Amino acid sequence: SHPCYPHHVYIGLGRPSVMMSSAPQIYGGQAEAVVPMSRTGAGGSALATVWNEGRPMLAQRMVTHSWSNKFSDLVAAVVADGLGLMGSYYSNVAIGLAGPGGVHALRRALGSRGALNITYWVCAFSINQHASICGGFGPAPQEGTVERDEWERKRRDTNSGEQFRLCPCTQPKFFNDKPVQCELNKFTDMMHFLHDGVNGFMQVV
Repeated sequence: SHPCYPHHVYIGLGRPSVMMSSAPQIYGGQAEAVVPMSRTGAGGSALATVWNEGRPMLAQRMVTHSWSNKFSDLVAAVVADGLGLMGSYYSNVAIGLAGPGGVHALRRALGSRGALNITYWVCAFSINQHASICGGFGPAPQEGTVERDEWERKRRDTNSGEQFRLCPCTQPKFFNDKPVQCELNKFTDMMHFLHDGVNGFMQVV
C-alpha cells in the first residue's frame, strides 16, 4: 500500500503554482505534476512512495474522486478531512491553499489537531503511474462520438488546448492483460483488506 500524509499532499502539490495551473482537472494535475515528481531514473514509482522514502504503511482513509474533478478540490478534500471540516467549509480550504501563506497556516492547523500523520490512499498518488498510464492516453475512440470528445478533452490543457506532455520513461507497463502485475485492478481487494485490517478505516468522498 502506498498512502500519503496530508502535509505531503498539500506541500508537494498544494503550491499555488500547481493548484492554480492551467491544468486544473485531476487528469491534468496527474500529467503535469504527479508524473514528473515521481520520475526516478529510467522509470518511476508511486508519488506516495517517493514522499515516504519507500517506507510501506497502511492507509487510514481511502479518498474517492472523479478524474474530471478539480485538482485543487481533491487536495482540499484531504486537508478538510484532516481538519475535521464538513460541508461548506470545503471551499474555504481550497481558497486557503491557493492564497498567500495559506499552505503554512493549514499545516499549523493540521498540526494542532494531531492530524499530520493520518494516512490517505489516493489513486493518483498511490498507484505507480509509470507502470501504467504515464506514456499515453489510451486508444482513441471513433471520431465524431461523445467518447472521442471526452478523450480529446482529457488529454489537453483546458486553457491552452495543448496536449499534455507524455512521460518518456521506459518502465514496463502493466494493464488488465497482465492482471497479477497490474496495479489498476486491485481496488476492491484493497478496500476489503483495509476495511478488515485497519481500525477506524474511513472513506473520504
